[in-house]
Amino acid sequence: MTTRMYASHRFAITSVLSAFVASLAACSGGDTGPAAERAFLSGTTADPGIALTVSSSRNALLMLQTGAPTTRIEIPLGASSTVTPVDFAVRGTKASIPLGNAASVALVDLSTQRIERYFTFASGNATGSVWADDSTIIACNQSKNYCGRIRTGRTANAITDTVRVAAFPTDVEVVSGRVFVISSNLDANYQQIGNGIVTELNPATNSVVRTFTVGPNPQYAAPSADGTRLLVTNSGDYGSNNGSLSIINLTANTVEAPISGFGNWVQTSGSLLPRSTIHTNSTLRFRPGRNPLLTANFTTNRFLALKGAYRGLFTGAGGVTNHETSGGFAFDLTGTGAFSGNARWRGLTLPFSGQFGLDLTARTLARTGTNTNTLALLLALAVDGSLLQVTGLVTQTGFQSSLAGYAV
Repeated sequence: MTTRMYASHRFAITSVLSAFVASLAACSGGDTGPAAERAFLSGTTADPGIALTVSSSRNALLMLQTGAPTTRIEIPLGASSTVTPVDFAVRGTKASIPLGNAASVALVDLSTQRIERYFTFASGNATGSVWADDSTIIACNQSKNYCGRIRTGRTANAITDTVRVAAFPTDVEVVSGRVFVISSNLDANYQQIGNGIVTELNPATNSVVRTFTVGPNPQYAAPSADGTRLLVTNSGDYGSNNGSLSIINLTANTVEAPISGFGNWVQTSGSLLPRSTIHTNSTLRFRPGRNPLLTANFTTNRFLALKGAYRGLFTGAGGVTNHETSGGFAFDLTGTGAFSGNARWRGLTLPFSGQFGLDLTARTLARTGTNTNTLALLLALAVDGSLLQVTGLVTQTGFQSSLAGYAV
């Protein structure tokens, strides 16, 4: 399940959304919430499933019954514009939700549909989180390059028990009690420092056990069905069609030969599976590794209704317009989600191109070949009434600007 919501004339960064489906009825018998709230987690008689999704445009966690999708509950995560939830993790009837630019992690009781408390980093950007056990959360700070261990029963809210990891951590996974942090290994300009790094942490001591070097620009990971391997999706270079899959053997603690030939990885709506590739042709060729698992999802091509020429502007914080933090952009979107165009900034024309994912988001770089003249773009498509809209962020060293535009 993927949910996106937008507000007209209000910038809303739209994250890559995660969806988690679980039968929580078995876990709700011991909660103390009102009967109606407990009944919601029981689902329907035919289908006890509960689906969760976070929206960074509405700053909320949405829960719905998979057996009755119109029966849903929305839990607000905070009114501040810095609250940009991009992920969550569930343990029983508790959820941990990193709140992005708010540099904090919300602890939510799903049985009462209320936020119990917030745990806070001193600064930075809270990204992935995972439950190491029933009372321990490991959450990472993407811009500060460390992860924090949170004991949910403690009195203090500040996250001070931290450990340094490789640059730009994006995801955290737990396999048989072992915690793995996936780092893209990017600098402040979103340039690759080197290949991606997976750091194994000991959750009992919050210390580094070992590291694994994987492919370029990894984003997410998932354990294999038997729990003996960790599958890491490498996005590769922006627009270079060199995505790959790295496989970490958790028994031998080695990295197996990567599987290439999958093109650019783009985000799916599920956080439990690796990212997928979009193909519109009838034949797909790939080179399988050992014990391959291929999942195919057939979906309506949403880009046919969204294709066109998009034009817009980006401005600094608070809508302030100046030469250093403002500019314009234009790109053409095809019926397959591919796009190309230019950003205009400081008198320069910076070309960019890329591919939107099924979640209607894309990341790309607008550049002329030097870090000084490089802009990192985060784009999100939506329908605003009868208008086709694009929102997002433009990032460069020293500033981050809001982006908005429409199809013309």
